[in-house]
Amino acid sequence: MDIWSKRNEALTVLDNDIKKEKEVLEEGFAVLDQCIHCFHMHMNDADNTIATFAAYCCATLVKIRRLALGSYSLCLDGLAFEAGALMRSLIEGLQILIFFQQQPESIALAEAENMPQAGDIAKAINGELHSEIRDILWEQRKHYNQFSSHFSLKQSALQPIETTFDLNALKRNMRSLFSTINLLAYISAMCLSIIGLKDIFLNESIETFREKGSSIFGAYEDFEN
Repeated sequence: MDIWSKRNEALTVLDNDIKKEKEVLEEGFAVLDQCIHCFHMHMNDADNTIATFAAYCCATLVKIRRLALGSYSLCLDGLAFEAGALMRSLIEGLQILIFFQQQPESIALAEAENMPQAGDIAKAINGELHSEIRDILWEQRKHYNQFSSHFSLKQSALQPIETTFDLNALKRNMRSLFSTINLLAYISAMCLSIIGLKDIFLNESIETFREKGSSIFGAYEDFEN
């Protein structure tokens, strides 16, 4: 029995049927790497406030990127709901990044290892744009709490259990990942602007990724910088 059969099928279609989708996601991860690099450059800034903010945003983004990559990897194995367990933590990390962006002084809570609970952070996100983001993420968290983060035998939790490779399911999961990376890159850029970094090349990379992904996945989120 080949336990990697679904992954092998997925890798084949990634290089053929959905090569453009694969390239967009790879571009998205490269954009996140650019953001991480920008944060890292300011971790030794002479201004301790900037250095601390950059360090915690960098660490948060690195963890989120790993969760996104892990989720993508599980989807290639046909383990979408198992990938959802990682997405739940990813969403919590994204909410923390938004929290830092909205309330830069909250970095002191991270330093003191006294961060609010995930639910409290989600509720603390405010503003017209971020309220919409908060509602979307809150619904996703509820979904993953119910079906992915705990063992469940409910009918809806059993539906993804298939014995054959499902191309459409993989495409849906890739589209969801694109939307998540798109939002993550946008929030990261906003955090970088707080420490005075407005990298034209990075902004262009984010915009190019957003437009290319939107045309392919049809999942455009019109966030104005």
